Amino acid sequence: MRAVLARLGSAVLVVWITATVVFVALRATGDPLEAILGGPGSQAGPETVARATQNYGLDQPVVVQYLAQLWRIATLQFGDSYARKQPVSELLAENVPPTVLLATLALLLAWALAVVGLLIAATARGRFGGLVRSALSGVETVASVVPQFFLGAVLILVFANGLGWLPATSSGSSPAGLVLPVVTLAVPIAGYLAHVLHGSLAEADAAPFAVTARSRGSSETRVFFRHTLRHAALPGVALSGGPTVRC
Repeated sequence: MRAVLARLGSAVLVVWITATVVFVALRATGDPLEAILGGPGSQAGPETVARATQNYGLDQPVVVQYLAQLWRIATLQFGDSYARKQPVSELLAENVPPTVLLATLALLLAWALAVVGLLIAATARGRFGGLVRSALSGVETVASVVPQFFLGAVLILVFANGLGWLPATSSGSSPAGLVLPVVTLAVPIAGYLAHVLHGSLAEADAAPFAVTARSRGSSETRVFFRHTLRHAALPGVALSGGPTVRC
């Protein structure tokens, strides 16, 4: 219960800080009424300005406006979007399902890529084993730090504009439109997970249960999937929420 309360308190703190920063930034960068009416070039008449000022409570003191905004957030009254002229709750309801689908697919693909890389590194032996592991380590490092906006642009140029294999945008009706966004999100997460799992995999690989399994004649692939992977995956599972939220 103490841990749950701590997490809830942290979530409330994040929401409060975010709401405060947005409130201050919106007023520090200009008149919020201009954003409501469509910008400086909206050419709204005096009656429209007066009505919007009263409807949005902009005629109240700043402290009252701030407390009113916090109350609306606490009661899930998000109001209307200035740009779309739609209730924010409707926009959230429209965009949450595809966002969750995209994040889930990206996380699954990231885990698949990370596990394949770890399997290759774990089973690489002989003269080229060290070279293979070094190459994989370099690929993981590059994947974990590459900006997603850059990777997405490159994938669009190559597979959409160049080869024409995949659409550059998704209309929601074709699964092919999800391929490039999923890959764009999954590659950096895969590099991040592989780095996290490598240390745990090395410890599990040298543990007595792995040594015993090899002494009984188990192959490296069998040892990897039946013994070392399940132990090495624990830190990655615990940290998977962070990359997913960033998606």
